[in-house]
Amino acid sequence: DIKWKGLNIGGLLIGTVETASQATAQALAQLLARPAELAEARAAAKLDDPTQFDGYVWEALRFNPISPYLFRVTNGPYTLGAGRPWQTEIPADTAVLPLVLAAMHDPVRFPNPEAFDPTRQQLTNTFHFGYGLHECMGRYVGAVIIPEIIRQVLLREDLKVISPLSFEGKPLPEKFVIGYKA
Repeated sequence: DIKWKGLNIGGLLIGTVETASQATAQALAQLLARPAELAEARAAAKLDDPTQFDGYVWEALRFNPISPYLFRVTNGPYTLGAGRPWQTEIPADTAVLPLVLAAMHDPVRFPNPEAFDPTRQQLTNTFHFGYGLHECMGRYVGAVIIPEIIRQVLLREDLKVISPLSFEGKPLPEKFVIGYKA
């Protein structure tokens, strides 16, 4: 109905600003801290096909996801690791703490997880936009605007970090100053 459509549109507008700016800052900070990958990303940013570049952004964000962990409560019983030696039954209404950053480095899901590999299947194999009931409704918007913002920044060859990414004790980035020669 119209009420839910209005809530979804409002949520998309509000969430896009916060989460896209956070993802952009964190991915850009990761790229700027990795000279070899930065050079490759810059070369890819100049190509006509944006998919050649986007993998650099999602891989950088895998090393510093916007939500390194989440708080959730199970809505029903769940078998964690079904069929594995560490299989665990979790009852309904149990508070759980999924560790997204650790999951982004799980060797079962990410072969050679500590390697920076922009060719990974990023948007289908990671938790950048959540999963299931908690999947971000702005995933299709964010999947376009986050890499494009970073692409435009990286097209500046004389880019430098003036003040590193800082959260200043808050949940969202508060300061990240980059500059270039005018």
